[in-house]
Amino acid sequence: MIKLKTYNRNVDKFISEMLEDCEKRGINVLISLEKYLKDDGIKTNGYFDEDRKTLAISVNHALKDWLCVLVHEYCHSLQYQEKDPIWINGGDSYNKFFEWLGGETRLSKKDLNYHCRKALMIELDCERRTVKMIKKYNLPISQSEYCRRASAYIYFYLFVKKMKRWYKIGKEPYRNDNILKLMPSNLDGSYSRLNKKILSLYMECVE
Repeated sequence: MIKLKTYNRNVDKFISEMLEDCEKRGINVLISLEKYLKDDGIKTNGYFDEDRKTLAISVNHALKDWLCVLVHEYCHSLQYQEKDPIWINGGDSYNKFFEWLGGETRLSKKDLNYHCRKALMIELDCERRTVKMIKKYNLPISQSEYCRRASAYIYFYLFVKKMKRWYKIGKEPYRNDNILKLMPSNLDGSYSRLNKKILSLYMECVE
């Protein structure tokens, strides 16, 4: 495995303790120099797979970008470890939502709304955990900026429910400055509605 050394004391402390914790829990950590990873054939910047007990991250990006993804995916592994009710109750919905997106299954409007909400809540809980982790380790990540990026990702689920399209790698909604300007600087919202302006901006991420 590639050894990460950033020469930022707080970041290196987090990485060291994260790796130690994952080793204790039997979670395999995959650190890659590839630009992107593949999870079930889909390009991604990082992922946590509970079936394979693997946390994977591409570090071929700016530090603040891959660090955000690493903390986020680590927090997914904590949801799994702690048997968080949001993770347990939402896991099936998360799978069904992405099976619907991939055309593997059909859902009624009622079921689609239900499964999208459950999947969204998994992500929202993870993002809130990530902010707490950033504070705990005093990581060099602006909390307000991170909340805007996280909100851009969470709201994107509502776009997907409506348009049945996922963003293209390199056009992630959390890297679109026009979208970020419209996002809240905290994670206190309910994330239940998507206005037309943001919806139109999300189209830039899929075209």
